[in-house]
Amino acid sequence: MFANNGVVDKYIGDCIMAFWNAPLDEKDHRRKACLAAVACVKTIERLNKEFLDPSMPETPTVRIGLNSGEVVVGNTGSARKLAYTVLGDDVNLASRLEGANKFFGSTLMASEDTYSEGKDVVEGRLLGAVRVVGKAIPIKVYELLAKKGELPENWAKGIPLYHEAITHYENKRFADALKGFEAFLKLVPDDKTAKLYMNACNDYVVIEPPPGWEPVFNLTSK
Repeated sequence: MFANNGVVDKYIGDCIMAFWNAPLDEKDHRRKACLAAVACVKTIERLNKEFLDPSMPETPTVRIGLNSGEVVVGNTGSARKLAYTVLGDDVNLASRLEGANKFFGSTLMASEDTYSEGKDVVEGRLLGAVRVVGKAIPIKVYELLAKKGELPENWAKGIPLYHEAITHYENKRFADALKGFEAFLKLVPDDKTAKLYMNACNDYVVIEPPPGWEPVFNLTSK
């Protein structure tokens, strides 16, 4: 975070909360937030390889949510206890996106607003449209995968297939979408997001979605 001019707000258990563009205006703050988040994930992966026994059943993982918007920033609290922090609906949404990674099996989720300005410095993919807890309007979310130009070869080959399959899914062409996700999984066999879509496609090939169906995942937990 510090290398990309981020401000560490607080530590909440094993959570780190950070923000950009305050107290001073920060040019390209969305891009810098994306770069910082990708660097965090890469560092965790490196440390796991360096210090953990490969035979361990589980390794430490990280989930990150990124969002951009208008917030209240400044000293909050009382005369006895002050904290320089950010408050607002868009802060809460970032937290919701962090938790939404569990649904998709992803690691680093960003809102469309954040990704749209960060995509020139990071590699990413569309996860889909979600309606998070407490929100009526769905938003598109993306997974950040690597710095620009550093995507593994199998992912670079697979992403076009994946996005084509997503388009088929959104337009109710579920049989075509299923073929696309299967082709992608041959290149990236362990991808949980593609498997999530495959399961949905298998269901909709057998039983068509109800009238008024929309390609939106309604999340029921934070």
